[in-house]
Amino acid sequence: GPELARVTVLAWTGKEEEYEVIMDRLVKPYNNVLNYLTEFSGITAKLLENVTTRIEEIQVMILTIVGKDDLIVGHSLENDLRALRVVHDRVIDTSVLFRASNGRKYSLRHLAAVLLKRHIQNSSSTRPQSNGHCSEEDAATALTLALRRARHGSSFKIHEKPVKTNLFDYVTEANRRRKQCQSNKANNKKSTTEAINDGGIPDDRGPGQLVAIGPDEWILSHVTSPTSKNAASALSCPSITCESTTNAISTYLKSETTRRASFLWGHLAVDGSGTACVSKCCESIDNFVTHLLTTVPPTTLVLFVFQRDYKKAIKFSQQRRAAKDVRATLGWSDEQEVDWLTAVRASKACEAFWVGSAV
Repeated sequence: GPELARVTVLAWTGKEEEYEVIMDRLVKPYNNVLNYLTEFSGITAKLLENVTTRIEEIQVMILTIVGKDDLIVGHSLENDLRALRVVHDRVIDTSVLFRASNGRKYSLRHLAAVLLKRHIQNSSSTRPQSNGHCSEEDAATALTLALRRARHGSSFKIHEKPVKTNLFDYVTEANRRRKQCQSNKANNKKSTTEAINDGGIPDDRGPGQLVAIGPDEWILSHVTSPTSKNAASALSCPSITCESTTNAISTYLKSETTRRASFLWGHLAVDGSGTACVSKCCESIDNFVTHLLTTVPPTTLVLFVFQRDYKKAIKFSQQRRAAKDVRATLGWSDEQEVDWLTAVRASKACEAFWVGSAV
């Protein structure tokens, strides 16, 4: 198992972020060391060559320096205290204090780079004997993080990028809440029902199905991906010209049974490549829209969105990302950049319009 090899204790002076080193000792392990893990520990065989201090002596020093009411500040302190074989109740652990919203711990190096604009644990450290990792530097960084958090409050943190929510996951959660609302109403809990219900949807209407219709690759990435938590039914359909597609959409929307969809998303491709195909493409769209609007109930709210060069933009973006990777050997030319920008702008310039009456 792991062995204790170095202990550094700093004491905050009470002035700004100043500290003093009150203990910095190397420790001789009892067992033979098979791997010094120098890149993480900063310890080498040469550093421990003439060391005679054992862990018991360190424990006595620690208990002499640190009182039961003192605060110990560090990063992932459970590892340090376990290595010291010491128990202490009052701690500030920066790995917990600055934990991400999903529970993941940030490394001390990442926290220092983002919040303090410091580069630690590398060869440019002010302690060259640390081999890129210095216990004093780590302790001082954790202390600074804790002090600034105390001074600035909870706003001093890593601001995460907003997590994109899959639309089907969102609707699944909305349906779950609606179902709970109906259950509460059945139990004569009217106040709770009114508090939970949202979106202006009548309480006496069942949640219905979530349905996705589109090409296989789109269904895989948007509906049935490993990270999705939705309850959507998926129907494969490669093109808008497929007659079964129109019939399936109409059936899901007009059915009065539990098969009726409360939300249906159709991602339908139209092949409009070539001048000769443009008129045929427009005719296919007209026929689809006409059939859909004449067969679904008039209370159905329909959103049509027309987007061009979507697949082309995705393909160019993937190629560009790969070409700009530092490990890539192929470059990315100015002409390719222009083609990529053209495709992206075309895919963003879509048209959308709503059709339907008020529910």
